[in-house]
Amino acid sequence: MDYRIKFNAIRDLADARFAASVMAEWMGFSVGKSTDLSIPQILEIYNWCSGPKLTLELAKELDLEQVMTYCNALQVEAIECNLVQKAALEGRLQNIEYILTEGDSGLTHRTHGKSQENILPLLNLVADDIIDADIEQFSMTCFEAKPNQEAGEKDFTLFYDFFEALGVL
Repeated sequence: MDYRIKFNAIRDLADARFAASVMAEWMGFSVGKSTDLSIPQILEIYNWCSGPKLTLELAKELDLEQVMTYCNALQVEAIECNLVQKAALEGRLQNIEYILTEGDSGLTHRTHGKSQENILPLLNLVADDIIDADIEQFSMTCFEAKPNQEAGEKDFTLFYDFFEALGVL
């Protein structure tokens, strides 16, 4: 089966390279909070990868001009946002795929989304659950490096085992 996969909250090159290796559809970068990556940091990570769509995951409090700054500096292909943000952005941005965090129509990203196009956030990495439920789109959040651990030293064994069981690797 072909899966459409979204990786959420990419924080480093190891996360991004893993997402690209499993042919993820979307590579999400959280923006709008003080702890989020800056534009240069996102560029540095994303420029090392090919394949996944660069996706901005907007904080609720992020204003329109900040979003435009990110979009002008990055080659954004998708934006994950709420309905109000989408309505404000649609007239200003062309060729953007919107992933909604609310509502039940179109492409959504919700735990209890009812849309046929919902991207289901995974709460655990059990391949049989995905296969048995015939889920075609899902997302997963990468984990932080442990204290005193470099990003390149992350252990992706659980992720590898999960994707191998799905037949992706």
